[in-house]
Amino acid sequence: MPPTWAFGSIWWRDDEHDDLREADSAQAKVLDDADHLRKLKIPAAAIWLDRPFGSGELGWGGMDFDPSFPDPAGMIRDLNDRGMKLLLWSANRCSGKMFE
Repeated sequence: MPPTWAFGSIWWRDDEHDDLREADSAQAKVLDDADHLRKLKIPAAAIWLDRPFGSGELGWGGMDFDPSFPDPAGMIRDLNDRGMKLLLWSANRCSGKMFE
């Protein structure tokens, strides 16, 4: 069985919406999402980041965070303190330097 939190609502950000691409601070946008959900008393178990969140031309494949996430560990702690998880889209392949 999945963990209990996985049955809660999961909020999503994706490059299809162009809202994380080339953001000064995508991390601030993610935490702002969490703030708005709490302010509006909307239950949220997790925020899921689809690409782009990592380095490289495609915004994924390097198994890392790009510079628009200056403190990924702090962001994860902050979300956990709010009772939320951070989920990341991943692929079964790599790109860029890791591929080479």
